[in-house]
Amino acid sequence: MFDAFTKVVAQADARGEFISSGQIDALASMVAESNKRLDTVNRITSSASAIVTNAARELFDQQPSLTAPGGNAYTSRRMAASCATWKLSFATSHTRSLPATLRC
Repeated sequence: MFDAFTKVVAQADARGEFISSGQIDALASMVAESNKRLDTVNRITSSASAIVTNAARELFDQQPSLTAPGGNAYTSRRMAASCATWKLSFATSHTRSLPATLRC
């Protein structure tokens, strides 16, 4: 993948032309605005942890089954398996059904 400078030079070279003043002005404008882009990147980077935490919290609030045993975000598969085994043994050893609110 070419950066903007390489792309402009390669296109002009392919046409057998020099770089035009309009292209040079466009590249100069891009460089002048680069600080705005860097500020945006720095703001996003410094807030990355909060962005991810809030997004995960929102996702798990909307879909609580993800963190329930057997869900894709459950602590570990080993714990999911041991929890399922425990629930199965509980359900088979008791005549009443397993409470819906029971969690491992």
